[in-house]
Amino acid sequence: MRALMWFRSDLRISDNTALHHACRSADEGVIAVFALCPGQWSDQG
Repeated sequence: MRALMWFRSDLRISDNTALHHACRSADEGVIAVFALCPGQWSDQG
């Protein structure tokens, strides 16, 4: 099975527990998704 990893707010990979588990459980690889929204990076003050 292939796994999907959704990065929500950062692309941290060295200490990402969810990514670690996805890689261990997926025997057909991991698809990584990162969606960038302009509002997410706007200056909030």
